[in-house]
Formats: sequence, structure tokens, C-alpha cells
Amino acid sequence: MTRRLSSAVALVSWLLGTVVMAPSARADSSTVDLNTVAKNVVQIAQVQENQIVLLTSDPTNFPFLEDLAVAVRAAGAFPLIWVTSDNYNQRMYSDVPAKYDSQSPLMLLGLYKMIDTQINVDYGGDQDYNFFAAADQNRLAAQAKANAPALQMFLSGHRHYVEVGNGIFPNPPNAALFGVSQSSLSDAFWTAMNTDYAKVQANADALKSAISAGSTMRVTSPNGTDISFGVKGTRFIVSAGSISANCAGINCYTALPAGDLYVIPLPGTATGKVVFDNTFWGKDNLRGFTATFNAGKLVSMTSSSDMTKVNAAYAAGGGGRDMFSIVDIGVNGAVKDIPNSLMLATFAAGSVSLGFGGDLGFGGTNASAFSFLGTQPGTTVTIDGKPIINNGMLATR
Repeated sequence: MTRRLSSAVALVSWLLGTVVMAPSARADSSTVDLNTVAKNVVQIAQVQENQIVLLTSDPTNFPFLEDLAVAVRAAGAFPLIWVTSDNYNQRMYSDVPAKYDSQSPLMLLGLYKMIDTQINVDYGGDQDYNFFAAADQNRLAAQAKANAPALQMFLSGHRHYVEVGNGIFPNPPNAALFGVSQSSLSDAFWTAMNTDYAKVQANADALKSAISAGSTMRVTSPNGTDISFGVKGTRFIVSAGSISANCAGINCYTALPAGDLYVIPLPGTATGKVVFDNTFWGKDNLRGFTATFNAGKLVSMTSSSDMTKVNAAYAAGGGGRDMFSIVDIGVNGAVKDIPNSLMLATFAAGSVSLGFGGDLGFGGTNASAFSFLGTQPGTTVTIDGKPIINNGMLATR
């Protein structure tokens, strides 16, 4: 969830958000009032007077960060803007000696002690995906291991975290990645963003109730997916567009558009096979990605696409890289499919995503630097044989 927090600060703005960067163009949809959106996001984050709010993204989203900063200050809090770019992120890797990869993240540790809330706008850069997918994975793993204490610190208290984008923010790189026009992506994004979140919460509550009443979840699909795992007494994380006042740790999180119900499978119980028709590693489309598990651990993973980059990252991932770790069920009924596209929204009602590897970002203890999450539409999910999703449609609403 905090994929941008591992990068160093490119530009920091204190107090009133004063910066020394020229603003870029606004979001593609001229019909969207980002100033109003910013005010709503700040309300969802429950920003209070005298708090310090960290705002993170890249230069392409800078005008929206300005709107957020003004909304934060109008609530009596203090915005701190952190901006990174493709060039900056790459140079912090390519131009900085490897001996510093394992340094303790003193700046992040100090920053997270100071802030009360973080609002992140999904990154709009174009080169970052493939650069890091092709980089020395042992170095990236060392950096991830060094930064793990900072992430654990962030999740240890009551800091609020709101992510705007949830994987489909309507920017040119995402449109190109999914093979759609930016206007189509923008329409899908804002339709999902403006849904009735009371219905999203109701869908999540119904699924939680059904899952909590059973012991075993089974996920199947005509493409060959068939995996079962334990869920009795499981832990849930709900991203439904609100943050409760008495939240703690990972439960102080929501993504927008909202609609993800995360289910933490019981360790050592997952057995079977997961097949993703299309999924991504960076910008590489992996077709027919297949992962087989036994007793909660990965036995094999294959794909009809080139697996060189995935295998390199997995080899450097360290302990816990093979653990089946996360299930994400979508509960937002307003998500509109884009025909003939590769857009897979995890939060779309009835969508199922399955993952393995590190789970610190989900409030777990698995600190592996490798983490994989794929989404497969059209699945059927049962709890002790009773359907909660039928062929990609929620059966509980």
C-alpha cells in the first residue's frame, strides 16, 4: 500500500505548501472539480486542527496536491508535500552506492513520528515500472528490508492513510498500460469514485458476516483456478471509503475509489492452483500466470510470458516470499468494465485478487521484499460450500 514511501524526498513543502516547482496540467477531465474532490478527501481522512498531513505523489499530479494542501490548511492542519519523479527515483538507485542500501531510514523514521495522516495520489510517471523491474533485485530487496521498520512504525499507531487512485488513476501511463483511451479510463474512475459508499460498506459487511460464519474459502474459475484455504477467525481489512475515529494500524486506511475487502488467509492452509489470464509485473503483461500452492507455500509459478524479471525479484525476496498471504474481494458495484481492455480493478464488485509474499503493507509480519498480487474476474467463491460470489457476481447482496 505504501509503494511510494521507499523513495527519498524530492521536494518538501512546509506549513502553507509553498514550493519552487512550476505546476503541470490538471487532470484530463475538465468536468471534474479537483478542488471539491480535495476537500472531500481531506474530510474522509478526518484531518483535525494542528495535525501534520503528508501529501505524496509525482509532478504530474502537482496541481491536485496543491488543492489538497489548501484543503488541509483550511481545516487548521499543516500540509507537507513530498514529490518524486521517474528521474529522481532512478538516480537515487543508479547514482547512489550500493553500500547505502541497508542504511537505517532515519529520515522516514523521523518523518513518521511527526505526521498524523498521509494522503497519497497514485504515481503518474511513465518509466518507473520497467526501470525497477529490470534493476538489480538484490539491491531493491536490501532497500526494502532496510525500510521495513519505517513501514511498521507507520502502521503501529493511529496514523490515517488515504490513497487516491487505487490502481486506476486516470493518467496517460495507466491508460496506455490498460490499452484504453484516457477519457474512457477517466469515466470509469470517476464513476467508481462517486458511488454511494454506504452500499460499498453494506456489501463488505455482508461478505464479512458470511466469511466469519465458515471455516474454509474455496476460489474456482473456468480458467483452472481451484484453491482452498482456512478463514476461521481470520483478520479483515475493509477499505470502504471511510476511516473510523477509533481505528488503529492498518484499519486506519482506505483507498479511493473504495471497495476492497481484504481477507487474511490462515497460514499454512492454502492448497491448490491460481491462474490469472492477464496480470502485470511492472508494465509486463503476464499471460496465463499460474501459481501452485501446498500447505500455504508456493510450489511453482509459470507463465506463457517471459518470467525473467519476476523470477529475479522472487530469488532476491528472502524468507516469506513463498507464503500465500492475501485475498482481496471487490465490493464497489459502480465500477464500469472497459471492453477489450486490460484494466482489472481489485475493488470492482465480485472481483477476486490473490497474492503471496510480503504482507507488511497489510498489517502482517512477513517482511519479504517480494510481493505478488493478481486479479481474476469471473471467479466463484464459496465458504464451506456456500457461494458468496457466483461467476464474478456478489451472491450476498
